[in-house]
Amino acid sequence: RPAKDKAKHGSKPGHPGSSREWCDTPDQLAQQRVSSCRGCGADLAAEPQTLERRHQVLELPPISAQVLEVQQYGVDCPHCGLHTLAPPPPGCATAQAFGARLQSVIVYLKHTHHLSYERMEQGLLDVFGVTLSQGAIDNCLRRAGKAAEPAVATIQEAVVSSAVIHGDETGSRIDGGKAWHWVCVTLSAVVHLIRRSRGQEVAQTMMGKQRAEVWVCDCWSGQLHAPAETFQLCLAHQVRNVQAVIDAQGDEIVWAAQMQAVFSNAMRLAQRRGSIRDDEFVAEWRDLERQVDALVAEELPKGPARTFQKRYRKHRQQLCVCLAREDVPATNNVAERALRPAVVHRNVTNGFRSPWGADAYAALLSITDTAKLHGRSPFLAILDLMGPPALPLPTP
Repeated sequence: RPAKDKAKHGSKPGHPGSSREWCDTPDQLAQQRVSSCRGCGADLAAEPQTLERRHQVLELPPISAQVLEVQQYGVDCPHCGLHTLAPPPPGCATAQAFGARLQSVIVYLKHTHHLSYERMEQGLLDVFGVTLSQGAIDNCLRRAGKAAEPAVATIQEAVVSSAVIHGDETGSRIDGGKAWHWVCVTLSAVVHLIRRSRGQEVAQTMMGKQRAEVWVCDCWSGQLHAPAETFQLCLAHQVRNVQAVIDAQGDEIVWAAQMQAVFSNAMRLAQRRGSIRDDEFVAEWRDLERQVDALVAEELPKGPARTFQKRYRKHRQQLCVCLAREDVPATNNVAERALRPAVVHRNVTNGFRSPWGADAYAALLSITDTAKLHGRSPFLAILDLMGPPALPLPTP
């Protein structure tokens, strides 16, 4: 192949350049002054000098874990004789061998970056100089899962009380057996559940007595029996499904292409809401509705297209809810994106060896995903669960 011209660095002509923003308050200053002339070697240290060049370097200080020894003194009261023991400082409970920040790093690397126990053990030693057994790592993860339960209950309450819920599920494994990873996403919270079942009882148990106004999902029956007033079928799923009929090059290819075009136009119209006039939006919406009615009423021979037509005839009222309500999207992409880390975790670890591991992962993923929705660091969200860090020590 001919060698490509190397791309020029910097902005295009006529465009403003962009670079890394400078820190207004650097942590340290390295003021390099001239000590001698580079020509004749004369001493220039006492001569007045001007600042001619500046640049900033982002660097990490040497990383080294610190061992904190807590010494608690006691004394007998000379007045009443009662013995009093000084309490430990925050984050240094007697039964706690590892600080909250160290445990949070372990949980963050395991559940966010999918490190195995062996790689976690080696990484802690190489980067932080910390020697931890895999059993100690396991105990930290178990402790984090327990600490996450109250926060997850609050997140679940926020999800079940939302008007619009996006639901999806994917396969998982617990102790070598089949399981399912469920996710429910709203504008303010994300809840993950790992259960042995893919049936409708999972969503019904989570919702309790609550009912959503709209449940956005694919066409899986477990999702379509969730407690909701109505449903919005993911139109992106339907576009991909109908593509199979087009690829088969059968007699129904015209019907499939028309149905696919309607779904694509509906998704585009939902995205254009707000950028076109209301009367124009309503006119296009009504035209799409007429096209859907005509396609689902058309007589088709027995085959794959007729199978899809029966589906759309059954779920006719769940195809265009996204056009009737501004807060309902046409696709279920947000739930699918929320499941991607779980799929990566499954592929890396091949599932969970115990039920508590699955519950802990789902709980911690609920907390970190909800933190991301609010623009918060997942690591800081985990740190809040583990309690106050032991360092720095409070000043006496």
